[in-house]
Amino acid sequence: MIYIFQGCQSICSLPGMACQGCASILGNMKCNICRNACQACGSCVVGFHTKPLSSYVIVSFLLSGVCGYIAYAASTEDNTCKYKDDAMFQKETFCYILLATAVVNVVFAVYFQMQVWAKIKETISTDGREALEIEAEGYASKLKNQGGGLLGKGLAAAGRAQAGSHERLKIKAKTVQDSFVDTFKKDFGVLIFFLASLGIVFLCYQAKGFVATGTGCSDKEMEGWSYYTGFGFFTVPFIYTLMWYCCTCCAKAANITQEEADKLLEEGGRGDFQRVAQDSEGQ
Repeated sequence: MIYIFQGCQSICSLPGMACQGCASILGNMKCNICRNACQACGSCVVGFHTKPLSSYVIVSFLLSGVCGYIAYAASTEDNTCKYKDDAMFQKETFCYILLATAVVNVVFAVYFQMQVWAKIKETISTDGREALEIEAEGYASKLKNQGGGLLGKGLAAAGRAQAGSHERLKIKAKTVQDSFVDTFKKDFGVLIFFLASLGIVFLCYQAKGFVATGTGCSDKEMEGWSYYTGFGFFTVPFIYTLMWYCCTCCAKAANITQEEADKLLEEGGRGDFQRVAQDSEGQ
């Protein structure tokens, strides 16, 4: 499963890499304004996809888009579906609730990612030696750094070599997972969303019964698909939480630049990363 998420993450990073490539071309053409704009856009996209929970944010956007479309279609379609008069709510009301939930779901996904990232940065600033590690240098990178002939240059030109110490810093997977667990346990916004998602499950279950007993309703039409997709607002976060909480392979190590790591360590009074690395090797 983790390899599927990594593959999707790499695919979604392609627009950012394309922007960075355009920035390089525009730089050769001496168009600095366009180059800086493309470079900033590319760095933003690539930086987003290298942060933890980026796949969760993408899945949440897709889920909200699909559910929002179905809910809107169900509320505006011209059919004879009508819940019983004694139903807790009518079809239109349920669809409006789903539309609002789709918006909240997207906001929460971004919020959750930001809170986990903030916790990671806090951990780095307080204990950089335990939070950071230097990624093992690959063979192609060694060839490039040592001027290793045509093979190293060829791999570097293809973008497969990662040169420079700032590209080989990693946030340990344990740090990422611990930050996720801490945020999940203690963040009040997470608690509110979890309770709200349980409420949506209850409403979807009720809507399922109302569709079954209503007049002119079918679970194969939009009114049926609306409550089917509505269950996803609880199911998707639950699956992600279960995987990240219990499985260390899902909470993989994340990238961070040396400049950002040095800034966080200096804020915490820990010096720069080189000093932390030397202290770690000394122990």
